[in-house]
Amino acid sequence: MKYRYFQQALFALSILVLSTLSLRSQTTTFNYICPLPESEYINPEQTIILKTGNKFDESCKYLGGISIVGSKSGSIANDIYLSKDKKTIVITPKTPFLIDETITVTTGNGFKNQSGIPVASETFMFKTVTTDTKKLRKSFAEYMDHEENDIVIHPEIKRDNIMNRDNNLPADYPPPYTEIYNEVGDDYYFATLNPRAGGSDYNPFLTIFDKYGTPVFFRRTSNQYLNLHVMNDGRLAAARNIYTNPSMEKYFFMDSSYVVTDSIKTGNGYDMDGHDILLTANGNYMLLSYDPQIVNMSLIVPGGNTAATVTGLVIQEVTPEGVVLFQWRSWDHFEITDATSDISLTASNIDYVHGNAIEFDQDSNLLISSRNMDEVTKIDMETGDVIYRLGLLAENNEFTITGDSWGFSHQHDVRVLPNGNITVFDNGNLHAIQFSRALEYVVDENNMTAQEVWDYRHNPDVYAAYTGSFRTYDDDTKLIGWGASIDCGATLLSDNGVDMEIFYSNNAVSYRTLKYPWQTNMFIAPESIDFGNYAGNNEPKYRTIPVTNTSENTIRISSVYNITDMFYVESSLPVQITPEATVDITFAFMPPETGTYNDVLTLNYDKFILGAGVERVAQQVKVCGMWNSDIPTVDFIPEFGSENIDRDIEISVVFSEPMRKIFGQPIEDNDIPNIFDLRLNDMLGDEVPIHGNISDDNMIITIIPDAILNSEQQYYCELKSGTIKGINGGLITQKETTIFTTSTSVEISEQGTKQNINVFPSPFNDYLKITTDSNSTLQLYNANGQNVREQQITAGITTICTSNLTSGAYMVVIVNNNGSRKLTKVVKVVNGE
Repeated sequence: MKYRYFQQALFALSILVLSTLSLRSQTTTFNYICPLPESEYINPEQTIILKTGNKFDESCKYLGGISIVGSKSGSIANDIYLSKDKKTIVITPKTPFLIDETITVTTGNGFKNQSGIPVASETFMFKTVTTDTKKLRKSFAEYMDHEENDIVIHPEIKRDNIMNRDNNLPADYPPPYTEIYNEVGDDYYFATLNPRAGGSDYNPFLTIFDKYGTPVFFRRTSNQYLNLHVMNDGRLAAARNIYTNPSMEKYFFMDSSYVVTDSIKTGNGYDMDGHDILLTANGNYMLLSYDPQIVNMSLIVPGGNTAATVTGLVIQEVTPEGVVLFQWRSWDHFEITDATSDISLTASNIDYVHGNAIEFDQDSNLLISSRNMDEVTKIDMETGDVIYRLGLLAENNEFTITGDSWGFSHQHDVRVLPNGNITVFDNGNLHAIQFSRALEYVVDENNMTAQEVWDYRHNPDVYAAYTGSFRTYDDDTKLIGWGASIDCGATLLSDNGVDMEIFYSNNAVSYRTLKYPWQTNMFIAPESIDFGNYAGNNEPKYRTIPVTNTSENTIRISSVYNITDMFYVESSLPVQITPEATVDITFAFMPPETGTYNDVLTLNYDKFILGAGVERVAQQVKVCGMWNSDIPTVDFIPEFGSENIDRDIEISVVFSEPMRKIFGQPIEDNDIPNIFDLRLNDMLGDEVPIHGNISDDNMIITIIPDAILNSEQQYYCELKSGTIKGINGGLITQKETTIFTTSTSVEISEQGTKQNINVFPSPFNDYLKITTDSNSTLQLYNANGQNVREQQITAGITTICTSNLTSGAYMVVIVNNNGSRKLTKVVKVVNGE
């Protein structure tokens, strides 16, 4: 028995030894090494990045055994970083390399993957830059500033939006102007409004505006910014663009209160370029950098400058902490001679790539738009290899392209659609006739074919020498940002054709024009407010909009802007709102004639930012109202804005004709809680339980709270839209509301009993008698809510002559000397009927 156990143990040991020897005989290799072996022009701050395509074992951080030796600096100590997903090793030298030295890296035998398979040792070399590029980067940035603003301004074209005169806009803010041709959705439009060269009448602004050009956000900035947009995680992002100090360029991230929460820039000694940014699935960022180097161009082209500044492109994946996990350089994959014909290779400055957009394809590999090569390039994100090069006019096009005889030239904004198609904004600089357009291609990588399946060319032609964008959206709209064009800022398209066009001042330009759903959370207001049916009232109809400050600081609603003059603010401005407080702002509706009216009220909070200038944050509320004589009128007693209302109030709602349910059934008393809402404060407040009754003639509904109301409390009462209709068929399609405030307490007489009020007879004919315990004021309202009689009455019995009143329903309101209002009873006049 013991012998058999010994045999089994020996067999198991032999299997373990053989497995270990097998693992040791297997090795894997790095499929990505950065810097690329034998590469040149490497920054002194460069890290070493290694990938195998699989996860590394955690012990790599301690057993890596990396050797880094500089031809000038000697052996260089280093730290090893393993990425969170364990797929990338980053070796950071503890001291930067020296300029113009050769670096030799040996990876050693300490790396292995999570399966225990070791990674074969690698030895490779690269060379650092031959000169300090900091001054080169600054001079190149200033050169770019000149090139991208070198466009003729046409002083005869001057678009100053009229809202600049009545929306309290700063004089240096260039308000967009819109022309709407078809129904347009409620998305907002994002732009970076930068002054053109010579456009000294404007300052740079980040801005978000609606389809009418009304800004819901702007911020004056001391520097130009690029690419204001909403990222996949909901944050705002924009790139600060400082030509005079490129090392300060960053992408800044903001929340929906426009508070800057973070920033990011490229690493390894590269200055960030703000043309584009991508948020990766694992929360990292894809960024661009322009990399100028001194190159002896006489060795490349006849007559070349012996010390030309030649600028390459660098793309990086950077973690939020600033660690570079992936780096791709045009120096390793492109030739300077790949540049288009208008890029002079004998000049002192040569920008041969000018990458301006990056995008993930559906297979998670990367697309690059290289403007000065007329090329879209696809890069393998695992290896850094070039997968394909596309562009009819590109020097290295690898595709057979059909359906497009022009080809894209100096393009921007390459994007991938959900169906896999690729879109670009074609600036058209090198077209025989200079015009810009939007393009969509079907790309077949297997057969290396590309077919244009859609394009849009403006009529008349629009030409943008630089900048521009083209996006498609889930609502089947397409938005073309015409970049530097003087003629048009952006065009919104749908299946109906051109829905809207946006125009910017001739002295301002936006790098891209994009659209997104958007709303600030600095303060909130209802999405919409119904003013109901005006129906020929002699006075405005009023509504209140509750505005809640959700920020940590006091805000001020400083102004309100809307398109029409049918709606207007009644409250005095500015209105100050402390944190977590809600303030009601009253608005009025008074149309001149019958019809349906819609508008957008923009509630503006203007403030000054220390060191940055002026800023506006706005919230918008859609408003609607009508004047339709075929729909029954609705009048509340207490009327809108009433104060000192008794706490035991019964709310009466008077209609101009008998009412029914929407399918014609009679309204029962138990239906009333489903037809009306009574709430504390406003439409957002807690619900107050109610019951009620309807008059025999179905023209008056009485709403009775289940309990005595709170003292000195505002209440909101709403007739829900679409719940009842008139006997003649008119459906009440809009909300009807009132707001009132209760008195301090229920009225108490000197004897300690509730004030006694009686109204009789009911029905009455030529006279009406009122008994009350104290001197008061009588108010008599007809069915249209008009006050037809008001007089002082004394304690005791008062007789009122009513022979001159027409037949109908009337409401009696008694107002005592301290202002408390008491709805007593609804009576009906029957003049001989």
